[in-house]
Amino acid sequence: MKYIKRLVSIIFYYSGLCFILISLVNMLRKRKRLLILMYHGVGDKSLNIDDNLPLDEFRQQIEYLNQKYKIIAFDQAVEYLKSNNRIFDKPLAVLTFDDAYQSIYDNVYPLLREKKIPVTIFVPVSFVGQPGKWLREEQVDGRIMDWDMINELSRDNMITIGSHAMRHLKLSLLGIEEMRDELLKSKTILEDKLKKKVEYFCYPYGQVAECSALIIGEVKKCGYSAACSTIWGTHSSAQNLFALRRIRVDYHDSFFDFKLKTKGAFDWLEFFHLLKRRS
Repeated sequence: MKYIKRLVSIIFYYSGLCFILISLVNMLRKRKRLLILMYHGVGDKSLNIDDNLPLDEFRQQIEYLNQKYKIIAFDQAVEYLKSNNRIFDKPLAVLTFDDAYQSIYDNVYPLLREKKIPVTIFVPVSFVGQPGKWLREEQVDGRIMDWDMINELSRDNMITIGSHAMRHLKLSLLGIEEMRDELLKSKTILEDKLKKKVEYFCYPYGQVAECSALIIGEVKKCGYSAACSTIWGTHSSAQNLFALRRIRVDYHDSFFDFKLKTKGAFDWLEFFHLLKRRS
């Protein structure tokens, strides 16, 4: 399947269809280009191969992004989408890490701190300091950072901590009260532990069903200011601040694949994701 996606994306990009279709859709929906990259683990031997990027490859990607993009904090990205006239000299990129694996503390943070690059980390609160139990069916034991690590990162102004709910469950399968508990309890615990406001949420699994109008309504009621989905895309707008598109970076991506993803060659997947929901 990955080879088919790659072939379709190469054709889509080099034929010019990529720019025609995406430009038309973005004009109609008043969307701005904003590359939000979704990572999980880096250099972590305990993780599923798709969720774990070798450190050397991550370093190469960061070097590329630093040259071609202005890497901004999540707060800046939200303000950019809300603004009508903010202009930057380079296209914008945001780094996000789902699941708060310990490899972020061990391998990612030292590199990004050295280069003064901001990053946002979404924490599944029930699993802090433990292996992620939702991974057990995949026979892996990715360990989540403990509170000392999360607190240390949170004190760095370049790091934004957000909620990834309590138990990493599909919110669409929960009743309203249980869903609210996942949303509000995780926010409350993070704010109590970190002594600062937590404004951003990331939907576990994050496809269209997980950020429905009902769920988005509950996210807003719980006091969040924006939320990330896993719906594919390199453009977003103030109208979808609670279903921000992201680009997933995987182990099996070559550097060529990575550059194609950042350029929008795989953006046709957004329409595929949306059509899957309607079918």
